[in-house]
Amino acid sequence: MADETETQTPVAPLFQVVKGNPSDEELAALVTVLASASGGGAAEAGDRNDWGHPVSKLRYAYTSWQLVTLVERTFIRR
Repeated sequence: MADETETQTPVAPLFQVVKGNPSDEELAALVTVLASASGGGAAEAGDRNDWGHPVSKLRYAYTSWQLVTLVERTFIRR
């Protein structure tokens, strides 16, 4: 258990109250606003899953120009 014996370095506070005496609720509101303003990072762009897309339910002949342009507008140009 060498991990328990190692000393942890103290973390500096991100902000401090300089003036006034805020209540616990006010501090919680401030932390919430600052946390939401900092953002959570960019969402990972995963593989698109177009299975069951409403456009795929339109039935055109395989050689139809409407199907070709519809597929290009919906799936290819993104």
